[in-house]
Amino acid sequence: MPGGRPTDYDQEQAETAAEAYLQTCGREQTKLPKVTEFYRLLGITRETGSQWQKEHPEFSDTCKKIMDIQQEELIDDGLFGGKEVNASMAIFLLKANHNMIETTHTDITTNGESMVIYKPEKNSE
Repeated sequence: MPGGRPTDYDQEQAETAAEAYLQTCGREQTKLPKVTEFYRLLGITRETGSQWQKEHPEFSDTCKKIMDIQQEELIDDGLFGGKEVNASMAIFLLKANHNMIETTHTDITTNGESMVIYKPEKNSE
């Protein structure tokens, strides 16, 4: 792939580059796929990549695919990765990049008991 910024978006080049890039990522390579690295391999900046995503839905889909694979790998490695996995980093990336957040459910109204609903009596006037 030639160096430097491509002057025009080329869908075929982007798809071919994405396929080749994803082959270099994975658990065996100890490398997560990253959209910014994909941009760098295309010879474009983050700003250009963001613009291409806005202008070209197929490029946006390719970048989303890279992020989906990243998310899957983080989840799988976080659950089954063993000692070498940095769980804190996996949690951070899932929260930051994939909108996955921890939630706590707190019952502040009934303290775990059935709630009595007050119904006013109707006036029979």
